[in-house]
Amino acid sequence: MSRFFLAISLLFAFNLHGAPVIIHGESNAPDQIVRLIVLNDYISNLEQTITSSRTDAAGKFSLIIDIQEITTVQLSLGLDRVEVIISPGCIYTYKLTQSKLSLTSSYFEKDPFSLTVLESNDKGLQKNIDDINLIFNAFVMQHFDDLYHRKRFDLLDSLRMAIELRLPANPIVFVSEYNTYKQASLLQTMRGRSAEQWIRNLVIDKPVLYSNPEYMNLLNEVFSDYLITNRHYQQDELKRSIHDGYGAFLQFVSINPLLSKSPQLSELVGLINLRDLYNNSAFEKEEIIRLLSQFNIESKHLSHKQISANLIKSLSYLEMKTDAPSFTLKNPSLKNSSLRDFSDKKVVLQFVQDSCPVCIQSVMKMKALSDKFGDDYTFITISTAQGFQNYVKLFNKNNLSWTLLNLEDNILLLEDYRVKTFPEFFILLREGKIGMAPAPQPDQNLEFHLQRLKDR
Repeated sequence: MSRFFLAISLLFAFNLHGAPVIIHGESNAPDQIVRLIVLNDYISNLEQTITSSRTDAAGKFSLIIDIQEITTVQLSLGLDRVEVIISPGCIYTYKLTQSKLSLTSSYFEKDPFSLTVLESNDKGLQKNIDDINLIFNAFVMQHFDDLYHRKRFDLLDSLRMAIELRLPANPIVFVSEYNTYKQASLLQTMRGRSAEQWIRNLVIDKPVLYSNPEYMNLLNEVFSDYLITNRHYQQDELKRSIHDGYGAFLQFVSINPLLSKSPQLSELVGLINLRDLYNNSAFEKEEIIRLLSQFNIESKHLSHKQISANLIKSLSYLEMKTDAPSFTLKNPSLKNSSLRDFSDKKVVLQFVQDSCPVCIQSVMKMKALSDKFGDDYTFITISTAQGFQNYVKLFNKNNLSWTLLNLEDNILLLEDYRVKTFPEFFILLREGKIGMAPAPQPDQNLEFHLQRLKDR
């Protein structure tokens, strides 16, 4: 599905009985894309852009979106992100500041990217959450050894009181739940998984808070890999239940007395563990995907249907023989080149940026590979805009003959390929299918994998 139609369909979903949120902003980054990004759920962590705009020549922007409930979103400026919490019907004014280095050098520079709330009418929602996080993080840093090594549980009362002093007497429900489960996650980490019975007071027979990040963080902490580490479960029976399908699998998960009386939570625990088992070599990926498809059809819980569909998409993303993200970019002659133009051959795709000696070295090492595998593969180097002219000079000076393309402002392509560092390599099969994502560097066995995939 294209990004446009995905955004439209998701926007329609958000508009159902929602209330508009209006965001005004100012920044030091003119003419950059601004987005609101949500996690569709906290198990698959599949992201969606729900609305977008661009900053004007002065760095100002506006966004509007209808939402049905308090929602945690990431406000993105270019590829820099900051997390905020927005409430239906509220108006926010933000000031965003990108570091100068981030603006000019690296899309993934980790220098501070700051957000200041200049104005809001959310009844203190964002401020309360910020206060909880500020006090919590400072407390953990100050007492790290006492909490994690000496197990000073008595200190948790001090943390609880410090946060309560900062919050209003009757905070809104979302803030209260956020605070409860954030502190519970710390206690759970200190006690370890052996304390699973303790969570009965906070999780069992309680509403499942799918949209509360701290509640879902606690569930992920407690139940990740639960089916292969907990004493109630045998691995051979787990494999058999996955093979036998949805009903058998849920029956298997529910043999634990902790979960037996909570079918909804039991099913959610099953989804968490199917996510973790997908990359466990002892289990068949095809069977995990098949079982997730059954969840999508047979579950009585709409949220679980959505989570299973999201898991199928996120687990399969950039897997071998899936569609590689498409692109159309300009070469040094300003002519467009698209991935589909190379569909008749396999492709070695390289992403590079400016001010990156390792990138330059990897380009030079690509020459030998291009000479050896040029009949089997098309080689493509994509440079970020700031470094493009330098790479044009490098290619001309060293008679490098493969395709060089300019990323320009198509920076979302980096997200599409999940490029986190530079240089990054990918091997694509014919018809634009993924062969290996990511692939190793030229000096780290890239040649081996080119040979391995040559006849695929």
